[in-house]
Amino acid sequence: MNNFILLSKKTTKFFKISDNIILLTFDNGYYMQAINLMMSVKASNKNVSFICICEKLGEDIIRELFNEKYALGIMLYEYKMNFTLSHHRWHDATCFRVFAPWLIDEDDIKEVIYLDADILCKGDLTPLFNLKAPFVMANELDGCCDARSGSLNIYCNAGVVKFNLDTFRQTYSMEDFEDIFFSNLPKLKYLDQDFLNLYIDKIPITKINGFIYNFQPYELWGSHCFDNALRNCRLIHFSWQRPWDPNCRIVGYFDLYINYSFYQPLIKIVEQAKSKSLFHKK
Repeated sequence: MNNFILLSKKTTKFFKISDNIILLTFDNGYYMQAINLMMSVKASNKNVSFICICEKLGEDIIRELFNEKYALGIMLYEYKMNFTLSHHRWHDATCFRVFAPWLIDEDDIKEVIYLDADILCKGDLTPLFNLKAPFVMANELDGCCDARSGSLNIYCNAGVVKFNLDTFRQTYSMEDFEDIFFSNLPKLKYLDQDFLNLYIDKIPITKINGFIYNFQPYELWGSHCFDNALRNCRLIHFSWQRPWDPNCRIVGYFDLYINYSFYQPLIKIVEQAKSKSLFHKK
């Protein structure tokens, strides 16, 4: 654990260790999306609490996360990393999901589901909570012709991951896992996604249906599969062309994001982005 220093650990009064646990990692720039995601999860899944592993957050942001009017059960870890990633486009927070089994120090928490902060929930996640496998990742849709036929390729996306924490801890020591990670770091094109897919050989990956649990709308936008995928998905992943950015070219994203959102400050930002968009017909 020498590469990670725990700065603080804070918990809201609504956090229940007996709940189903969702893990998020984000920074000061993505806290609104994280709050919105948590609120959307709670809208369809009542007995859920959240673990957030972050670098040091601003005090005003922590106050907003812990605002009692949102009634979110949150256990917040703030960590400092004692190493620098070798590629400028890799954010430090991407490491936290890779090392989450050891960064979460609650022995009573056996399983967590990791979700990217740019995801929204639109349904019941009970089947995902009930999956019994040591390590589960959502399938990644092919962005070209395969997506238009509705087929899935074999790659798994790290935006939705279910970790059995005990399995990881029993299979690897933290030191061994760090050695594997750093030795493979120069080979990785996408930090967490490639590492989890290619370099974990002792723990089998169970794939889940990407249409239901990790639907990235841009991959099917404009295809005959889109409406069916949106209707049946539980988690919408806005990983590209983000709707809080007025430069978003997929104009349907603005209303799609708003329709499944609950956090009013972010909804206002998306509405403003829509009004400023050069691609949206006024």
